[in-house]
Amino acid sequence: MNLGFHSFCGTMARRPPNAVSCLMFRRPRFLPLVQIESVTRALFILLLCSLLMLADGYILIVVSRSLGIYLLLAIEATTGLIGVLVVLGSYRHVVEQVRAEVQGGRYPEREFRRLGCLLVSAVCLILPGFVTDAAGVLALLPPLRWVIGFAIERAARAGLEELYEHIKLEE
Repeated sequence: MNLGFHSFCGTMARRPPNAVSCLMFRRPRFLPLVQIESVTRALFILLLCSLLMLADGYILIVVSRSLGIYLLLAIEATTGLIGVLVVLGSYRHVVEQVRAEVQGGRYPEREFRRLGCLLVSAVCLILPGFVTDAAGVLALLPPLRWVIGFAIERAARAGLEELYEHIKLEE
């Protein structure tokens, strides 16, 4: 049974499928690997993350000298656990809102932004260090939540649209 070009490439055209016509409509997944701007942006993000880790390491060493290593480990474990529990509770609530928006026939743009920001916050709170913990808490504040969520939603737009379509089909 020939389902047509639509089922093969995801477009509305009704032509026989072939590799050339399908490539015209789909963006190659690894295209950013050969785009200088994308590689430069990724390297600077990695550099920023490594500087953040160095700062956290330095602060942990300084604090461990005054508090002791065991108390420092207990504080770090506790902030990580509390942060994850708080974020997980919020995450469940936002996922319910996403499903409600999709059931109502609306694209959940605001909820996707909140989910992205909650994920960033959870990662920051899980990573050991006072700087990352502070970044995780700051990511939960409304002004920064909007900025971070907007950046994540913009970067993952195509994937979020696919997720929206999948949730629509699931309902």
